[in-house]
Amino acid sequence: MASTRLSRAVRLLGLLGIYAIARVGLIDRLGAPTFGWRPTDLAGIAVNYYRNGFHFAYPQVMWGGAGAGHVEMEFPLQPFVTALLFKLFGVHDWLCVVLPLACGFGLVWVVAEFGRYLFGDVAGFAAGANLALSPSLVYITTTGMWADPPMVLCGTLGLYLLTRWSAEGNPKELWSGVASTSLAILLKLTALHLGPALLWLFVKRHGRAFLLKPTTWLATAAILIPPLLWYAHAYNLYLEDGNTFGIVGAGALKFPTAELLANPGTYKRAIIRIVVDHLTPLGFVAFTYGLYRAIVDKHVLLLVWLGCVAIHTVGTWRGSLYGGHIGYLLPILPIANLLGGLGFQTFVERLRSRAGVRWLPRLVAPLLGVLTVLVGLNAMVSSRHLNHRDLGFESAVWEQKKLTGLVVARVTRPGSLIIVTDDDEDDVDQEHSMTPPDVFYFGDRRGWYLSLAWLTVERIETLRARGAEYFVVSLQSVKPFETGHADIHQYLERNFRKVTDRDGLVYVLSGT
Repeated sequence: MASTRLSRAVRLLGLLGIYAIARVGLIDRLGAPTFGWRPTDLAGIAVNYYRNGFHFAYPQVMWGGAGAGHVEMEFPLQPFVTALLFKLFGVHDWLCVVLPLACGFGLVWVVAEFGRYLFGDVAGFAAGANLALSPSLVYITTTGMWADPPMVLCGTLGLYLLTRWSAEGNPKELWSGVASTSLAILLKLTALHLGPALLWLFVKRHGRAFLLKPTTWLATAAILIPPLLWYAHAYNLYLEDGNTFGIVGAGALKFPTAELLANPGTYKRAIIRIVVDHLTPLGFVAFTYGLYRAIVDKHVLLLVWLGCVAIHTVGTWRGSLYGGHIGYLLPILPIANLLGGLGFQTFVERLRSRAGVRWLPRLVAPLLGVLTVLVGLNAMVSSRHLNHRDLGFESAVWEQKKLTGLVVARVTRPGSLIIVTDDDEDDVDQEHSMTPPDVFYFGDRRGWYLSLAWLTVERIETLRARGAEYFVVSLQSVKPFETGHADIHQYLERNFRKVTDRDGLVYVLSGT
C-alpha cells in the first residue's frame, strides 16, 4: 500500500510540475490577469456579488443599465466562489485565476487517473502531461474565469466515476458520477453532449433491460432536474431584466450555417485549430495512433465519447472558429488525450517487446532527454500559433477595450452610469446580440451598451434621460465612429464636453 501511495504522489507531483512550468508566464501579469470577453463578464459578476450581498440566484452584470442587472446565465458557482475569495482577501484581480487554475489541474489529474484506470500508468501519465501542455488549456486557465474548464472537469469526472460504476457496481461511484454530471450541465448547458456516452455506460451495466431498471430513471432525473430548474429560473431573469448570456435566444448564434458547413475553409480552419492549438502536433500523432488502437480493440466508450464531442464541435463551429470562443473546443481535450495516452503506451509496449532490443535500457536517459526537448518545443510553437495567429486579432481588440476601461476608471465619477459603443456587434441585431463587458469591468462602471450599427442621437438622449452621465467610444472603434457616424460625432462635439480622446473617447453627458 505504501508503494502505491508513493507512486500516486510521484505522478501527482510530476503532473503538477509540468502544469506549473507551462503557466510560468502568468507571473509577469499576475497583478491583472483577467483578459477577454467572458472572463471580464464573470469577474464583473463576482464583484457585484461581493458588493451587493451574495444573492446566489441573482447574478448581476455591469452592462444592465440603471436596473438591477440580473442576467440569464449558467449556474454562477465560479463567480460566486470568487466573490467569497474577495471577501476573505479583498478585491484583487489575481483571485480571478485561482479557480481556473484549480479546475485546469483537476482536469489534468482526472484524465491521468482515467487513463491509468483504462490502460495503465504510462497511458495515464502521458494523457495528463500532454493535456497540461495544451496551449488552449494554458490560455484559458491563465486569463481569468471561463465557463468551460469547470464544465469539462465535472463532465469528465462524471464519466470516469460512472465508468468505474459500470464495471464494478459501487453505488457511491454511481451517485457521485451522477452529481458531477448534473453539475457539468448546470455549469454549461452544452455538457448535454455527453448523453450518448452516459447511455452506453448504463447499457453496459444492465444490458438490454436498462430501461426497466429504477436506477436508470432515478439517475436520469437526478442529472436533468437540477439544470432544468436552474435554466428555467435563469430564463425568468431574462424576461424580467432583458439581460442574457445567450443561453436561449442568442445561443443560436454559435450554430453553424449551411454556408459555413459547405465551405472547405471551415474544415481546414477547424483541423488547424484542433491539431495545433488544442492537441499540439505531437499530441495529434499520439491521438491518431490511439484512435486506431481503440477501433481495433473495440473501446466502445471512447469511440462513443469521441462521437459526442465531434457532434458538439460541429454544433458550435460558428462560435468556436469565428467568434473568439476558444472554450467551445475544450471538450475535445479529455477524450483526445486519453486516446493519445493509449497510443503512446501502445508504442512503448511495442518497443519493449521487440526482440533483440537489449541496448534499449542504455538509451533510456538520452531518449527521455530528446523527448523532453521535442515536447517542449512542440508546446512552445503551438502556444505561439494560438496567441499570435489564432487569437491575435481578438487579443488586440480586447487589449484596446481594456485600455479604454482603465481610462474610464480615471476620468469618470465613481458610481456613474455610462454608455459604451463599439462595432463588435454591428452584424447582429440588438435582440440577439451579446454585450462586450470589458470597458464596464475595467472602468468599474455600470451602464448600457450600443453597437455603432444601432447608434442614434435619439437613443443617446433616451439613455441620458435614464441617468447616463458619460458616453464612451472604445479605442478600437474610434475611427469607424468618427468616419461612419459623422453626424453623431458632430452632435456630441457641439453639445457635450469631451474629457479625453486618449485610448478612446469620453464625453460628459450630465450637467449640460
